[in-house]
Amino acid sequence: MVLKFYLQLSIKVNFYFTIEGDSGIRFGLGGIKNIGSDIVKSIVDERKDNGDFLSLDDFVSRMYRRGIQKRVIEYLIMSGTMDEFGERNGLLNIFPNIFDREKKSRSSIDIGQIDIFSLGDNISGVGTNSQSTPLPNIEKAPKYQVLQWEKDLLGIYFSSHPLDNLELFFESKKVKPIKEALEMKNNQLVVLGVMVNKIRKITTRKGEMMAFLNIEDKSGLHDVIVFPRTYQVIKDQLEEGKPMLIATKISLKNDDKV
Repeated sequence: MVLKFYLQLSIKVNFYFTIEGDSGIRFGLGGIKNIGSDIVKSIVDERKDNGDFLSLDDFVSRMYRRGIQKRVIEYLIMSGTMDEFGERNGLLNIFPNIFDREKKSRSSIDIGQIDIFSLGDNISGVGTNSQSTPLPNIEKAPKYQVLQWEKDLLGIYFSSHPLDNLELFFESKKVKPIKEALEMKNNQLVVLGVMVNKIRKITTRKGEMMAFLNIEDKSGLHDVIVFPRTYQVIKDQLEEGKPMLIATKISLKNDDKV
């Protein structure tokens, strides 16, 4: 069964996840890091009261009145909730101007200096804002950047996996999935095609450098030990967030495999 994931602002969602049909999972706004329940409730309440959000301008205008923070909207854009309004890099480019313009307009209202041109169709301060700032003609966010945003904010690679385009290459190198490798016998040599999530470097008692890698592929996560001699050979190639081929031995220690 293939699971389909959805992440949108304009459709009603439960706080974390909702099952849809036989093959769909609705990823709720509460699953985004740094987005609290009060923020989600505020967004949902605004949508119930005044209808779907029509554009980034409309969202900023309506949610600014509810006290949403600038950084929160950036997280929402980066995680993909506003893809229906445009490409993420373009939205991030125009967002500061939209937010600052709204802040200035609201400040004018507060002191009684209403600027009817900056308010657009939303002169009363309620309802929707029909203004939509055009996206700039700039390059789209690179795929690796989009996936890194998703990994950081959602905890998963949401729209695809960074190893997807390497599948044929991995097959040619006889790569084993992590899940399958963990079922192999002790001391067997295995080649893994993985993303390096984290690198933790340490100094041994002899003063030598070694590292612990947290790696993952589409089958699972695990840790790999890079001993001093090997570390000296590959240290310049080690980089977090980078796909790698790793030749390693299965080692049983206290019923665990490393």
